[in-house]
Amino acid sequence: MTPVFRWVAFEPRFDDIKVTPYRAIVGENISIFVRVANEGLLGGNITVHLEDVDGRVLEQNTTRLEPGTWVEYAWSVETWDTGRLGLSVVLVDVTGNIPLPMGEVQSTPNANQGAINTLGFAVLVVILAAGVLGFTLYRRQENLNEFTQKQVDAALLERSQPPPRPAGLDDLGEEQ
Repeated sequence: MTPVFRWVAFEPRFDDIKVTPYRAIVGENISIFVRVANEGLLGGNITVHLEDVDGRVLEQNTTRLEPGTWVEYAWSVETWDTGRLGLSVVLVDVTGNIPLPMGEVQSTPNANQGAINTLGFAVLVVILAAGVLGFTLYRRQENLNEFTQKQVDAALLERSQPPPRPAGLDDLGEEQ
């Protein structure tokens, strides 16, 4: 068995990629946040590109990255078309195109989305109200059953005692 020694000279990688808003509208600015970290043992220069689906470079940054450090880039891009823009980030000579996590660009705000949220909320309220009503009816029935059981027990207790003995039966002076 021979020991293996792994030497990583310069190892930049994407540490975090965020896009806001997730679903944009045509003409709206989207913010792109990218963090690149160096996990290697030596420093080096990196170039990061923001590219569209056709490979055009929309933004570009070059930075020196020392070992164990990271650098953040924040870009703002105006959406120009509906559908998928196909935006991606690239560490030049290190990675291929990494697609950005974002939804499709819409021409107008989605009015149905608010209606769906309102409908979901209304359904939730109805379900909760039905649950509260059901619980209240259950407790009322339980209390009624308990009251009825107490009434029955009290009636049986009164009936189970024998009637008092007549006074004339306990005359001990008479012979039988």
